[in-house]
Amino acid sequence: PTAYCPPKSSRGAGERDLAGRGIRVLVLCEDQAHQRFAQYCLKELDFHSRELRFALAPGGRGAAEAWVRKRYPNEVQTQRSKANHQRAGLLAVIDADNATVKSRLEQLDAALDQQGMERRSPRERIAIWVPRRNIESWIASLVGQEVDESTKLARTARSEEFVRAAVQFEAWYRNPQ
Repeated sequence: PTAYCPPKSSRGAGERDLAGRGIRVLVLCEDQAHQRFAQYCLKELDFHSRELRFALAPGGRGAAEAWVRKRYPNEVQTQRSKANHQRAGLLAVIDADNATVKSRLEQLDAALDQQGMERRSPRERIAIWVPRRNIESWIASLVGQEVDESTKLARTARSEEFVRAAVQFEAWYRNPQ
């Protein structure tokens, strides 16, 4: 299994290629910051906005990461049912929060196990981004700020920071070092 995990300090989980025109992607995410970051990054990776759909956790109803974990098996099943006849992909964006990237990926695998489903295969168009600690950490790192991944950053990213971070993400993605 693979995952998108920038910045470099979080990249231990590998990566999977979703990039390509004509692939319809559902982005399963915790909040609007995840949505905006994914939207800008996927645009930089040559996706058109009409190819993207977003499912956000409902605001004010508990832990958004728990909502993503609960919904993940259903979306994997839907993606797999479309895989043979449609160019469909799934991108799950879930913060590591106080956990590690590895443990968050294991939780998503466990959610599949509990439903009696196979875990992700490297051949599937299923990607997972696990920002450590939160998406703001990735944005700050990608725009050149020093980041301590154990410190929660405030949700203060401005539009231009999302754009700059997406451009840097695309450069990292196309030429990892």
